Amino acid sequence: MQILSWNLNGLKACIRRNDFEQLRKLPPLDVLCFQETRTHEKPIVFKDYHHYWYPAEAKKYSGTLTLSLVKPLNVIYGIGVPELDKEGRVLTIDLGNVYVVNTYVPNSQGGPDREEYRRDWDTAYHNFLYGLACDKPVIACGDFNVTMARIDVYEENMRIDWAEQGYISDERSNLQSLLDDGFTDAYRFLYPDEKNAFTWWSNRRYKRNEDRGWRLDYFIVSDMLQPQIKDVIHHQEITGSDHCPIVLDCAVDDTVFLCPGAACISAFHVAGSESESSYRYDSDERFLTIAGRSFRKLLNNSHPLLHIVPDDALAGHDSDMIAISNSLSIATMPASLIEDFHHPKLTEIWKKRNELMTARLAKTKLQAARFLSAIICS
Repeated sequence: MQILSWNLNGLKACIRRNDFEQLRKLPPLDVLCFQETRTHEKPIVFKDYHHYWYPAEAKKYSGTLTLSLVKPLNVIYGIGVPELDKEGRVLTIDLGNVYVVNTYVPNSQGGPDREEYRRDWDTAYHNFLYGLACDKPVIACGDFNVTMARIDVYEENMRIDWAEQGYISDERSNLQSLLDDGFTDAYRFLYPDEKNAFTWWSNRRYKRNEDRGWRLDYFIVSDMLQPQIKDVIHHQEITGSDHCPIVLDCAVDDTVFLCPGAACISAFHVAGSESESSYRYDSDERFLTIAGRSFRKLLNNSHPLLHIVPDDALAGHDSDMIAISNSLSIATMPASLIEDFHHPKLTEIWKKRNELMTARLAKTKLQAARFLSAIICS
């Protein structure tokens, strides 16, 4: 699956300049996520794609647009908090085996009120992604308006040594908290030490010509997708905005995902670890260690989760795979956590799921235990 994300800094201007023609040179794209559309008009950007618009209430401000080759099973507008959903910043499509979350994080510059708004927004967004990730893997992308490390800002910039917005701030710690709770910065996962990986340049003083930029645009994906990340490319050669487009290549369709659910025993298989025998499940800490690598859960310390089993993981266990996947994929979630998700559509989905599947949970837990035991003893 190829997903593009691009802050346009104005959709109508991009159309007027024919900036989108540059994207035709890229490999075929499955999903295109645009931020900062700044229009209530709804022009067709590319034929053959389904278009989903989420403009801000205010004119010529913010807004997101998602294009998908495949018609989504569902579309979710916003994060479920009315006072934070007036600017059209989060647009989610459900593609069946993955959620793609088009994200335009608010900038905290503008005074204390806006800084408080950003803190509230970060918390609500964090909870929203949590809720999605409990159903299936998540790929969140867009302009996150924050740099994660010194390497993400051009070397000559001394502003970050004293400025709060975008670097040394709650914004950075909030994004790190999200990463700590089951998500991965896909670019740094592949390229931890790559310099000059900028995605934004100030329009002032020819900063782009001098390559004095910041990395503000990300693909934040569920940890379970780490083995499926093939590449992340920053197309710095594509112009038209103060941001450049970024593209994720992720083999979502090549993987069997067993979705998270409370009261399920975590089961993992790491590609290349077939010859290793160091499997350990710690029921107190709620994580499984395989071949020396620890994988943590997505919810909280009282609920172990099932994360991922790649499709080639269960050689010799085909019958068990069928039984366990049919059971574990329907696990329930605690009611208290459902209520914490805030978004009414997510709440409705999980409540209905719980009603249908609670009767089979005991059988699910037994099968999970037997399945994990078979892996450990093999």
